[in-house]
Amino acid sequence: MELAEDVKTSLQKLPSRRVQELVVEVLQELKWVGVEEIEVTPGSSLGDGLMALIYRVRATGRLARAEKARASFVVKHTPRNKARRDVFDVPMLFANEHSFYENVVPALSRHCGPLAVAKFFHSITDGEHDALILEDLKEQSFRLADRRKGLDLRHCRVVLAALARLHAASFVLKEKNAAAFEQLRPRVKDMFWDADREFAFKPFTTSCFEETLRTLKAYFGGDDHENKYIEAFLRLSERGYDFIAASVRSTASRLQVVTHGDCWTNNLLFKYADEQPDSPSDVRFLDYQLTRITTPAADVTYFLFTSPNSILEQHHMDPEKIFSRRCLDEEMARMAPYGLTSAGIVVPAVCVPPEFTPDMDKVLGQTRDDFVQEYAKQMKADTPEARLQLASLLKHCVDRGFFKDL
Repeated sequence: MELAEDVKTSLQKLPSRRVQELVVEVLQELKWVGVEEIEVTPGSSLGDGLMALIYRVRATGRLARAEKARASFVVKHTPRNKARRDVFDVPMLFANEHSFYENVVPALSRHCGPLAVAKFFHSITDGEHDALILEDLKEQSFRLADRRKGLDLRHCRVVLAALARLHAASFVLKEKNAAAFEQLRPRVKDMFWDADREFAFKPFTTSCFEETLRTLKAYFGGDDHENKYIEAFLRLSERGYDFIAASVRSTASRLQVVTHGDCWTNNLLFKYADEQPDSPSDVRFLDYQLTRITTPAADVTYFLFTSPNSILEQHHMDPEKIFSRRCLDEEMARMAPYGLTSAGIVVPAVCVPPEFTPDMDKVLGQTRDDFVQEYAKQMKADTPEARLQLASLLKHCVDRGFFKDL
């Protein structure tokens, strides 16, 4: 396929020659015979992605009959920083997400129709230049919400409905073809909570427990042992990683579904009707690197503990009203410690002011410990918003008896 010289120059803004070649391969598969112009720009703001670099690629060219053609893609690439790659084993994360698009989406969509995911074109999973090429949903008017404002009830309803469709697809597949669902189990891996991942994620979780406790103490003040909320969190942090991992892994088989695994504001794109610019009509989920098979309540608690605004938490987080099925109520209560632990990891990133957003690719050092220490240093949840959100969540759990058995 013909490439103008300035096109070749523009492609060099992508991080590796293999990724540049892959973009051209995608255009060839779309029946392009020539590329006249390519624009490569950053696809996300600083702080919006922890485990990947995002690029937006816009191309104009021509088809076989001299017809004009336009296309826009998102290229998701492994971080350059070695400590950042090592702490999360990023090659395994990219392999997990590749498998989700390549194997899981077709299986789940076969009986339930399209899911709330972007179209997948190609990927590289060589452990060095890992990358995914996906459709650019911005071209369809999807956009990120402001993570610092939190999501209101209208946004949360759209997200929960899309999560319900994703989870329901697993139940339908089990009913229609149980063997096909079982074949998905080895296709996705829990990168944080599986037993063989403890060495990688336990130090990170321990550090986040320490930072969350510091934030909660700043909010509540006084004597730790006279505050029932701090006492409850201390019991949770003492049980630590092993307790949360067991909660995620111990879901009854009949309740297990394919989950998103990382459903928070920065992994959600919303579409709005022209006549209702503040009311979302649709949503797409991004970033399936942490997809896993577990209880649906893991996704729901993760989302509700990290993404709604404080008004929603105070007035709409009544499980009896939101979830009518007894088993889901029970699962929500069981997974509350997981939700609060996840909030301790995510809320600092949600609430950090834009001017203080850290660049994780500039972390000094080359080891897991380097990254964990730097993340804790740069993501201290010392904003009033973070203190309020974490304290409100802890009070929610304790007041409803979710921590009584800790």
